[in-house]
Amino acid sequence: MDIRLHDRRHTFGTWLRQQGVELDVIASQLGHRDLRMTKRYARIASAQVRQAVNGLDPLLSVTQEPETEQVVRSFAAEKKKILPQTEPVRVLN
Repeated sequence: MDIRLHDRRHTFGTWLRQQGVELDVIASQLGHRDLRMTKRYARIASAQVRQAVNGLDPLLSVTQEPETEQVVRSFAAEKKKILPQTEPVRVLN
């Protein structure tokens, strides 16, 4: 396996991001001036996206008004469209 220092930087940024470290902190550690570059290095895992979206379920399950039910159904349909499209992050060792 051919691993370069650059690969380690990606892994470092990704691990920090997956631990919830803010992008500006990761940028300072990687020496980036632009957060767009940091976003390329520090990726979130699809499980994190799924967990964040699923965290909204308890908030949306309390539906008392018909309009709210419509919003919840619409959100649930969108959630089904979004979640399967997430790709797993490849972590380099």
